[in-house]
Amino acid sequence: MNNPVVEIKGSPRIIETDFGRAVWFNGSSDGVFVDEMPLKGLSAFTVEVVFRPDSGGGFEQRFFHCGEVAGSRVMIELRSVSEGWYFDAYVNANGVKKALIDSSKIHPSNVWYHAAFVIDNGNLTTYINGKKELNEFISFSPFFKGKTSFGVRQNLVSWYKGAIYKLIITARALRPCDFSYYPIKP
Repeated sequence: MNNPVVEIKGSPRIIETDFGRAVWFNGSSDGVFVDEMPLKGLSAFTVEVVFRPDSGGGFEQRFFHCGEVAGSRVMIELRSVSEGWYFDAYVNANGVKKALIDSSKIHPSNVWYHAAFVIDNGNLTTYINGKKELNEFISFSPFFKGKTSFGVRQNLVSWYKGAIYKLIITARALRPCDFSYYPIKP
């Protein structure tokens, strides 16, 4: 990205963690918006995030939204429930939509995780701490327009409560042994 415009909503805080500095979002008004679309034209890519979802947030929480508000986009989300949370990875590629979500795969809140969403020419796979959660196929085509937000969906709904240590986008499909940053052990 070449000097993208960055806009901050609310007051996300920098916190110290065992990994290093992370950004903490309050779940109601904190977000970061970048006027850049790093997935432009890619048919294969991996989005990795090291994050800590905190208890007490809303049910639907989007902490990565890349692409358009209502059109083509990739979103990494979670659903917060009393027992913890479950992962939700969503893609809309030029009108072809798919959510990889399973409410039976509950993870405790207030714990650090590594999550990955791998897209390889329509093969969609999600991982938590290097273990595959879900896999499906869609008719995928690259998309080209949009922006990126962290901590909230771009239309200011579904705020994330928790911390993000690192988010990495790789312009190819990675296997778990090739993930760029993997401090969390399965």
